[in-house]
Amino acid sequence: MAPPGDHTTTVPVIVHPTAADDIVIRIEGSGGSTSVESSFSRPPGFVLTGDGTAYVAAWDDPSSGIAARTRLADFVHFVSAWAREIRSPPAQRYQPDALRVFALPLPFEPGQGIDVGTWPSDSSVRLSTIGRCSVVRDRAVIRLLEGSTADHYRDDGTTYVVAAADLLPGDSCSSTHS
Repeated sequence: MAPPGDHTTTVPVIVHPTAADDIVIRIEGSGGSTSVESSFSRPPGFVLTGDGTAYVAAWDDPSSGIAARTRLADFVHFVSAWAREIRSPPAQRYQPDALRVFALPLPFEPGQGIDVGTWPSDSSVRLSTIGRCSVVRDRAVIRLLEGSTADHYRDDGTTYVVAAADLLPGDSCSSTHS
């Protein structure tokens, strides 16, 4: 109990990890009727790391009318605004130094109108070695996948369905390609 005349308030401290790669809060959606590659490349809506860095993905407007989805979108909007207010540096686009990549060969050639990109021949990473999830740090691959809308690529005569996502704190895969 505070002594008479003492108007200080004790604020509870929440102990949390403090490193840049420690996850404090991560909000992500999953499921639904989407393709594997679409689900794979969908970023989390919000990630807050121990050092106070907030990663905020563009959030689709939840026009489905489902109340829970709307409340979640409102929460993400609130936390995103809060994170921008308490941080002095302005928000900036995250520039990944690695991606999580998914690549599986197609058993058929894609149909007319499907954009098929060419995999960079100067990359040491071959699509045949990636599989369901690999961390890729090759700069040529990162530039290609960050700047392209294609989800099909041809490498060594085979066409692959490819998806990529920025490697954020807390993300991982079983193999790594440099």
